[in-house]
Formats: sequence, structure tokens, C-alpha cells
Amino acid sequence: MNLAILIGVSEYKTLSKLPGCKNDVKSISELIHKTEKFEKILEISEKTDSTSVKNQLIDFINISKDEEVDEVIFYFTGHGSYVEEEFYYILSDFDSSRKTQTSLQNSELDSLLKTLNPKLVVKFVDACQSGFSYIKDLDSIDNYIKSTKGNFKNCYFLFSSLNAQSSYQNQDFSFFTLSILNAIKNHSDEKVRYKNIIDYVSDEFSKNSIQTPFFVTQASFTEIFCTKNKILDSFLNSIPNTFEDSKEIIEEVNSHTKSIEELIILDSKKNLSNDKVNEFFQNIKETIKNFQINQEYKNLYDLAISFLTHNNSPKSLASIGDYLSKNKGYFAEASYENVEYESIETPNRPASIFSSFNNQPITVTKTRKEINGYYLNAKYPFEQIRIDVKSKYPNLNSFNCSIFFISNDRKIRFYWFLTSYIKKSWNEQDLDTRFNWNIFEYEFIELDIINQNFKNINAEINKLLDNHIQKILEKK
Repeated sequence: MNLAILIGVSEYKTLSKLPGCKNDVKSISELIHKTEKFEKILEISEKTDSTSVKNQLIDFINISKDEEVDEVIFYFTGHGSYVEEEFYYILSDFDSSRKTQTSLQNSELDSLLKTLNPKLVVKFVDACQSGFSYIKDLDSIDNYIKSTKGNFKNCYFLFSSLNAQSSYQNQDFSFFTLSILNAIKNHSDEKVRYKNIIDYVSDEFSKNSIQTPFFVTQASFTEIFCTKNKILDSFLNSIPNTFEDSKEIIEEVNSHTKSIEELIILDSKKNLSNDKVNEFFQNIKETIKNFQINQEYKNLYDLAISFLTHNNSPKSLASIGDYLSKNKGYFAEASYENVEYESIETPNRPASIFSSFNNQPITVTKTRKEINGYYLNAKYPFEQIRIDVKSKYPNLNSFNCSIFFISNDRKIRFYWFLTSYIKKSWNEQDLDTRFNWNIFEYEFIELDIINQNFKNINAEINKLLDNHIQKILEKK
């Protein structure tokens, strides 16, 4: 039995949209069907959030794991990221503070595929630059991908680009996917080996310097992808040539080939001046000032938004300070406080007739420095954003969302939490400190993505209100 898993993600909540990916997965799906080789095909291009994708993938694996599987093809087109020795297939609901939950890890995919015990595994990965922590270390990702081939008996891995380059596309196709289709279309023999596809794609991209595909093989080079037929040929003839459609983009990028000095100067524009950073903060301030409570709850709650010049919180900021103590390069430092603690010690007194008494363990009070928060070394328009959702009725809880940040002149890292107030008396309430920090980090120039993250926070506030009010009503 031969299986195919095809995933195409074109719409993202917090990342740039990839319009070409819609046609990518549609065309690869049509290709796979017209080969008449694959008995089971899973295509995911509509519900591409992490929960839906993982559930569909697991269900597909489960119904196939008792079969004898000869070959599995996995195709992915969308954003991709390599972080901390793991490759992530980025899904539509991606959240950088929950990257493991909102993406598909390559190690997770491999574990699922291994349960099928396939004779051959093929991966086509057309991963476009995600705009955050993208693949920057070619040697590192090279070694990582090569190490994963040991998970399978035989394999071919074809990746669109695995360094600081982007994987290019226009409104119709990603060029890597288009090149794969053309490799089959232009092959002179009816039988098309995977090695034929690799050779064609490699030769085609060698004509330009903007994108370099990457291949890992552990097979005999005799494995056949498909045998062409009239129906397949008819479909392939409708596919445009790769670098004819992309010619304008290729020429534009190549015409801007820079010297090392020019590239450094160009990259330096991502480091913002103090004035530009102040403009950035004004922009996000306007986004947050536009936060809204859902219309049906506007008469139940008041929304109060404050931009504070000093970071303060009932919750200790020690976790941010701890991060700063281990990660340098921000315009901020960990703060410390002296903490008393007790230590049991045995005095080292000279021997005497009373030595057994004199050397009894005693409790000694000492002090040590512990991280209790952080402070900013640079001046910003504000240091904390406080959003209070105040209940107008005593049977409804009030809530708080607090946002903090650290930055340098190039990137900014946000920390935020969302929690409820707990009543201590009729006129007194405290924040519930049982919550987790959420984190996202981007370069200042990625303002659109940052603002989208803030809009997501607004959505989370309304989601919390929905859940809370539903629970109140269910009690009735």
C-alpha cells in the first residue's frame, strides 16, 4: 500500500499569508491522484489549525498502521522554522509563545510515520520564511535533517531552502513546488525516479542565487515516483514553467545582489534609533487603546487601559529577571534582593573536655542575593501596560491583563498574563497569581505581526469573559 499526506497552509493569524500555497497543495494533490499509485491520500488545506491538522493526521495513521505500507509521501507547503534543534511545520494558529502546541514538530511527524513501518519515506517540504527565528544556521539544520534519516529504512528528503534565504513564491505557486511539477512534466521517459526529480530541481535552481534547495537521501536511487500516463500528461501540460513565471522576481532579486558591506548596511536598518522606537511604542499604544469588549458584554464590564512608566506587579517578575541573567544583549538587567535563610552548621572548635558539647550543630541565619525582577536601562514611553476588565455586577469576576517587555535596538520580547481578581472583602480584591506567562518576540520592523499578537490578546480577553459568563449561567 502507498500513502500520501499533503498539507498546505496559506492563511495565518500572526504571520504573513502565503497565497501560492493554495495552488501548491491543490496541484500536488492532483498530481498524486493522477499517478494512480496511492491507495490512501490525506489532503489538509482548509482546517489548518494545529488541533485539526494533528487530529486528522493521527486518524489517518491509525487506520493505516495495520496495513503493509510500501511508501509514504509527506508534502508540506507553508511557513517553517528551525529552533533549538527541532524543525517546526508552522500551522495557521501559530503562537510563538506556544510553538510546540501550535505547530507540527518534525520529530513528532517521524514518530507517527515510524508506526507504519514503511519501506520508503519521502518528504517534500516547501517551507517559506516565517519572519521569526527562521533557519539561519545552515550547518545546524543540515546536520539535523541528515540525522533524522536514520529513523527510516529508505528515504528521500527534499527541502526548498535551509539557510537565511527565503523560499520564493508568487500569487500562483511556490517556485520549489512548481519545479517539482516541471521535473515530472519535462522528464523524457515514462518512468520518473525520485532521483530524476532531485536532479532536475537541483539543476534548475543552480541558475539563480536566491534559493538553494537541500536534499537528503538514503536509498538506492532506483525507486520510482510514478509512471506517466495520458491523464497525468494532460494535467502536467497545464503547469507553467518554473522560471518563466518567476523571471521578474528572480531578476529583481539578482539585480540587487549586494557586496558584504552593502548587506551589512542594509541589515543595520533593522536596528532602530530611539526616535523610531518611540514611534513603534506609539503605534502599539494605539492598537491597544482600540481594545474592545464584545458588544453583548459592554453593559456588564468596563474596560480600563493604563500605560505605566514603572513596571510593577503583585506577581513577582523574577522569571523575566532570570531570563535576563542567562541571555545578554537586552537594554535591561536582572534585579536582586537580599534574602535571609537558615543554615545548620557544626562549629569547628578546638578539642577539649567539652568538645562533644561545643561541636553540636547550630542554626545560623545568613543572607544571599536572589533575583526578584528586572529593570530597564533605557528610557521608554511606558514600561507596563495594564488592562483591567471591571465587573459592574457582584456575581461576575473582574479580570486583569498585564503586559511587560524587554528590548534592545533591534528586537522586543513581550511577556503578558491574563488572570482574575479574587475578592478578599466587600471593598478589597487581589489578583489571582495562579497563571502562566505568555511570551512573544519579534524584530521591531515586524510591526504588523506584533500588532496582530496584541489583537489576539484582545480576543483572549473576550474568550475568558465568554467562558466565565457561561459558567455563571450554567449554575442556574
